Amino acid sequence: MTTAERDFVTRFLTLTSINEPALSKDYFKPLEEIQELGLSLKPLNYKYDHKRVKLAESQQPNDIEITIKSIKPPKFNHTKVFKPNNTVLEVKAFLKSIEKGVSEDVEIKLLLKGKVLHDSLLLSDLKAAKVLLTAMIAKAKAPSAVPKTKSDSEPVVVEAADFEVGVPWDKIHDVLAGVFKDDLTTSTTLDRLRRGWELAK
Repeated sequence: MTTAERDFVTRFLTLTSINEPALSKDYFKPLEEIQELGLSLKPLNYKYDHKRVKLAESQQPNDIEITIKSIKPPKFNHTKVFKPNNTVLEVKAFLKSIEKGVSEDVEIKLLLKGKVLHDSLLLSDLKAAKVLLTAMIAKAKAPSAVPKTKSDSEPVVVEAADFEVGVPWDKIHDVLAGVFKDDLTTSTTLDRLRRGWELAK
């Protein structure tokens, strides 16, 4: 018994011992007090037919003979006995293992009377002891190469442009002189503007 089970049993017994049970062990309700008996269901009339079951089992093939034929290159014709619980995918795996012209990277479609069979289909669902399948082989598409552009092959070098601008410091001095009316303040402010301009380059 695990720790969780032991804890559950301990707590359950503790809860049951707190309150006395409302009904005794030999309690029964008199029939006169019962008003509803619940739903009445009709008996199911079913007769088990042994002959029918044996007939169905005898009709189901134990082994299924699969013939795989290709009408286009690579042409081949293979026959193998499979179990009813085998799938179409297992038939394809057998074909890839035995046929040299079929590699692992190809796509195989198996057709029965023109209909493509799904990989998960059981061979017993074909309901035949002998089945002829047509194989269509298609090469897997190679991933298309992305063409390299000039930007991918050659690094682009961006030359820094010369943004040297001739600043009219004389005109700025005249404007500042008209604002401050003081040569010292005008010169100090102009020096600060020049230093800021040099640092911003």
